[in-house]
Amino acid sequence: MIIPIYWTLSMTVFVNKNLKGQPWSVPEGRALFQFFGSFLSKAFLVLAVITIGFTLYNNYYTKHHVKRHAIYNEKKLFARREAIKDFYTSKFGERAYRRNEIRYYVVTPENNFEIKAIDKIYSKFEGAKL
Repeated sequence: MIIPIYWTLSMTVFVNKNLKGQPWSVPEGRALFQFFGSFLSKAFLVLAVITIGFTLYNNYYTKHHVKRHAIYNEKKLFARREAIKDFYTSKFGERAYRRNEIRYYVVTPENNFEIKAIDKIYSKFEGAKL
């Protein structure tokens, strides 16, 4: 790890000092190093500009196109949400009681869900006009 760092610094930063073990002593080596340095610097800048540009475009598109168009029926969504809340309340009690006061709960066999209980609740709203 030390040798590549020493070689790089000896050929760039300490170029005027006569240090031992320099990897090249001809000007082509320095020119090659400077070429790669400038190329990678320019590539980084181009990629940074492209990345920032795509990020800004994606944020603009999300803000002005995706969020403006609802992909669901809000009335149906709220009706289904209320129906499932009522179902949970009838099975397990009030929401505040379930969330705040219960630390351990054993479901009795009478309170177990049927296999398609939630599907049955949601299927009531499939054909309904709200």
